[in-house]
Amino acid sequence: MTPELHSQETVPFLGGTVQRIRLPALPPSESSKASAPKRIALATGELSQLSTGDIDYRYIACLELREGTVRGNHRHERKQESLYLLSGSASVHALDPATSERVEVTLQPGDLIRIAPGIAHALVVHASGMAVEFAPESFDPADTKPFPVVSP
Repeated sequence: MTPELHSQETVPFLGGTVQRIRLPALPPSESSKASAPKRIALATGELSQLSTGDIDYRYIACLELREGTVRGNHRHERKQESLYLLSGSASVHALDPATSERVEVTLQPGDLIRIAPGIAHALVVHASGMAVEFAPESFDPADTKPFPVVSP
């Protein structure tokens, strides 16, 4: 196998406060040669390993994504949010309130995005699907502050 197959493609945005990580899809015979996060193409279906175990997660949610909807339009002061797109099509619109810099990050199935605390964000769903959202911090409704990034 080529080394590129085992490496993650990480693209930073907004000075690294938003990162899209394209997970490599590996056959089972090659999966032990790459660290997590990674995807393994099994005969029974894909297995996505989203963490190396170096962070304890206190919040995990499964999100149904409905075409034409917007999720989010908020920011968190403490929560570092990660979202893994299982299926469908979406884009994350992020805004750094300190600099007013904006970015749109297109996601495809197998992409993992990490959003640092303080970054306003919205998920625009282009095609229905499913995603997993997780964070090291427990869910705290008081940490979710409305912040319009895109119009619904």
